[in-house]
Amino acid sequence: MVLVAGVVLGTFGIALANPFGYPGNYAANNGTHAVYFYSSLDTDLADATQWSMDHNYTPVPRIYAYRTYAYASWNDVWVADGHYGATGWYAAAPCAAGATYGGSGTHTWCKPRLVKYNRSYPEAFDTATERRWLACHELGHTLGLFHNPDTQYSCLAENPLNPPWTELDAHNEIHLQVEY
Repeated sequence: MVLVAGVVLGTFGIALANPFGYPGNYAANNGTHAVYFYSSLDTDLADATQWSMDHNYTPVPRIYAYRTYAYASWNDVWVADGHYGATGWYAAAPCAAGATYGGSGTHTWCKPRLVKYNRSYPEAFDTATERRWLACHELGHTLGLFHNPDTQYSCLAENPLNPPWTELDAHNEIHLQVEY
């Protein structure tokens, strides 16, 4: 499988000296991250998303990502999958329609974010590693992280390895600790 740098969208900026938050991406309003899985979400992606919440984000000090079974506007993230067509992206994490916005500067936030896995690219979801990479990547965007051009050893790498890395790097973890 070949991965291309531009396949995972959801932010419209690149990682520079301060690859965090707005403009170009929205942070969360706090470190407690309530994540709702649509009932139609395939089990393999639900498992990967839960793995990433438990393995990548909750261990970071001041971040607590948990699954909620209540579909509500107060959720931080909604997670869905579908066939969105030949969009050029495997997954995205835009602000949901009707989202609430707040904060200012790099702390501008919206909620809920809608993580959308695009099943129109089945080659992107072949393995647990690929699914975990996409989950880690998109959940990172929902917490304000940008693509990281400086390393391939991060799930937010701008140019991911093959197979992709499923972990945050120290740089990403520091951003989360400082911001939350």
